[in-house]
Amino acid sequence: MPIYMDLHVGQGITPEMLAKAHQKDLAVQDRFNCRCLTYWLDVTRGNSYCLIEAPDKSAVAKMHWNAHLQYPEEIIEVDERVVKAFLGRLNDPEIVDYLIDQKVKVFSETALRIIVQVGVDDKVQLAHKMGEQRAATLLAKYHRVINICFESHHGVVAGSQGQECVVSFVSVVPAVICSLELQDILGDDAQVLNLNVSIHAGNPVDNHPEIFGNTLQLLSIMNCMEKKDSIVASNRVKKLLKSSSERFKVNMKNLQFLSSSNERFLSDLGEVFSRHWQNPHFELRDIGKELSVSKSQLYRKSVNATGRSVKRLLQEFRLRNALKMLRESKENISQVGYGCGFNSPSYFTKCFHKRYGVKPRAYLHS
Repeated sequence: MPIYMDLHVGQGITPEMLAKAHQKDLAVQDRFNCRCLTYWLDVTRGNSYCLIEAPDKSAVAKMHWNAHLQYPEEIIEVDERVVKAFLGRLNDPEIVDYLIDQKVKVFSETALRIIVQVGVDDKVQLAHKMGEQRAATLLAKYHRVINICFESHHGVVAGSQGQECVVSFVSVVPAVICSLELQDILGDDAQVLNLNVSIHAGNPVDNHPEIFGNTLQLLSIMNCMEKKDSIVASNRVKKLLKSSSERFKVNMKNLQFLSSSNERFLSDLGEVFSRHWQNPHFELRDIGKELSVSKSQLYRKSVNATGRSVKRLLQEFRLRNALKMLRESKENISQVGYGCGFNSPSYFTKCFHKRYGVKPRAYLHS
């Protein structure tokens, strides 16, 4: 059966209250052919997230209503492998805070995760710049370094494509220190590799059909920014750092934080890009309409937030996706170009060559 994760928005819910609510779910789960696996709690916001095996979303909703007269705010279908990668478990934790009546487990593990997206140029791009042997040596060093950094700071790789990976952390300070350490150990090679690091934080269910969808969506836009050798972190990460008792451990010098207004703008822009980036007829005026801003306002907001115009940002977004498609799909150059929102194969080839220093056909056959 499929597995679903849902969101319950509550005021002042405590770990003990949630544990008792979970027991009510367990008491009725069989009537709806469901199996309640576990849950997480955001104590600060009072939100809880349940993981349930069920026939469909309707069964999840009916079970919750029957158990405690409450429907979830959202329900999304999830892949258990992705849940395990991001959140670390599919069942109740082995170590709990305490027991009620020696049987009901009480725990308050948060679902909030700090997500770091790390990437460098791939072997084809690097080989074009410096030769195959030097490229292979650099990439081997890079992989040794990231494995050491992730392991020492308890980061878990939740997904990877080519030379890009998404890493999940439970706490903000280890996530930021790991990112800074990675940059520091690589030294001058970080620039040669074109190291790209972005950090954001979010919850698994948040007005998006995929787990951590909004968090990953903003990261995809942050990766397209003009970074000037710095690591970019969201405003939410900045707030988490400020509230952490271990913030003194972090050197802020090489961190570039989004302002709250820029973060909102990029979140909205990311949503627009995600819907329309494959449409070659989607133009700047259409983006302005979607965001209810003029063309000049759109330009200023984009340059202020990312160092790039929206036109350049969208092109970078499309080219990054084209690179992934060339690596992973069996489509030809024309299909990839059209599929990534370019209105002609020749224009796609021109833009790709200018950005990556190699033509799509040469990249495909390397």
